[in-house]
Amino acid sequence: MSPAREGLEQKVRAVRAHLTSRAFAAALVWAGAAAGVVMAAAWLLAGADGWRQGSDVPLVLDLLLLLLAAFLALGVRTGMRRWFAEAPLSDAIEKAAGLRQGIVRGALELGRSVPDGVSAALVGRATAETTAALTGQAGELSGGLGATVSRWMRRGAGALTGVAVVLALLAAVSPDRAGRAWS
Repeated sequence: MSPAREGLEQKVRAVRAHLTSRAFAAALVWAGAAAGVVMAAAWLLAGADGWRQGSDVPLVLDLLLLLLAAFLALGVRTGMRRWFAEAPLSDAIEKAAGLRQGIVRGALELGRSVPDGVSAALVGRATAETTAALTGQAGELSGGLGATVSRWMRRGAGALTGVAVVLALLAAVSPDRAGRAWS
């Protein structure tokens, strides 16, 4: 593998890793918000005297949390494969770096296999030029995808903050009820 190809693949991997870690963090923030909503529902459903003996509602809420966690894990895993696949990732990198459309993806594809009749030296030169054009950190090269992931994080943080405020108010209004509902 040529140093230029290795450098290009390393840049693309770094951008993908950056986006993946940020998307995972956003998913965790949204999971916290969802868990808070379930806790608020538990406070409302428990009543002033706590859970009735033999009630199935706490089990249903616990199962709902597990279902939400499984859905979120599967959704994020599937989504990241699609959102951060080579084509959309290359497109975002190209736009962020100000390159023509298809330059990064073309260099990646040609680096994997050079078709008959194509000069390997020209492929190496194009890959080297593409790699040299990708200056900046992974966050800067993430482009529109990075902006989308940041938006997910901001919205999730807003939702989590709102839910946390509601839970704090519920606990302040009736600490005994909150303790019985959330234990």
